[in-house]
Amino acid sequence: MVKKCLFCGRYFIPDVRVKGRQKACHRVECKMARRQITKRLGIGKKRVSRIIKKGMLVKRASDTIMKPYERLIWEWYKEYPFMKATQVYKRLKSLEFSGSYTTVANYTLRYRKKRIEVYHELLFLPDEEAQIDWMTLTGLPFGVVYGFVFILCYLRYLYTRFYPRQSLEFFLDGHIDAYKEIGRLYRI
Repeated sequence: MVKKCLFCGRYFIPDVRVKGRQKACHRVECKMARRQITKRLGIGKKRVSRIIKKGMLVKRASDTIMKPYERLIWEWYKEYPFMKATQVYKRLKSLEFSGSYTTVANYTLRYRKKRIEVYHELLFLPDEEAQIDWMTLTGLPFGVVYGFVFILCYLRYLYTRFYPRQSLEFFLDGHIDAYKEIGRLYRI
């Protein structure tokens, strides 16, 4: 049994395992759901169907309207990276732009995409910073033990010493011992 593909219009032989429910041929463009294509390209489902049937992508009309203002918009976004589409539209209107707000919004989408910074890298100079904290060890046969932890940020050098309590005297003693250890490390 030969069927006609709903997307490209070509004839194909459907897979026998789906028993006549197959609506698209075996081409990758047709197998991918229209929703996936629309989501990836950012265009409507009807347009995707037309493109698949014709086998070509037609250039958007908004690109031709925006062409004379392309360099100007790029300069604006270079100077003001968080500019909104409405602000661009108002500026273009003052320059006698004849297009609509939607045209400007679609065109400026590539400039308005937010760049998410995943993390802020911390940079440390040698001997500039250290991180100090207490840790607790429980479940030991003789009770609880507290560890004084000293980490040099630049070298990631770790110094630990254990004490019976978390008090000021042990906190200061931990600092003194850590600085002695660092002095040996740097041979000061």
